Amino acid sequence: MNKLPVTPNNDYSAIRSFLRHFFRNLVLGFITLVLILLIGILGYRYFEKTGWVDSYTNAAMIVSGVGTLTNPQTENGKLFVATYSIFGSGAYLLVVAVVFSPIFHWVFRQVKVEDREHFNDRRS
Repeated sequence: MNKLPVTPNNDYSAIRSFLRHFFRNLVLGFITLVLILLIGILGYRYFEKTGWVDSYTNAAMIVSGVGTLTNPQTENGKLFVATYSIFGSGAYLLVVAVVFSPIFHWVFRQVKVEDREHFNDRRS
């Protein structure tokens, strides 16, 4: 097999590792986001008796942090919307962090400290 030598400019394994990590997190984030929206849609359907499109729209608006398009009419609907907005928004932020973490990790790995002894001398 003809393998290219691994050099700083030709490290294909690092690029493959980054892309594998990024796409794995992207798929996991997408699945999590779909589950979060599904919980919201089913909650709106059950508690507020809204249609599929209105349920999806309200769930998506709550998760994205915009808020509901229509105010809940029932007591249970109000409790659901309050609870869903707290956990749904937090889960959405977590999904965004997980999806973009490989990019931030890659950027931070590109920034290298050239002289570590310099920093060790400053501490003494």
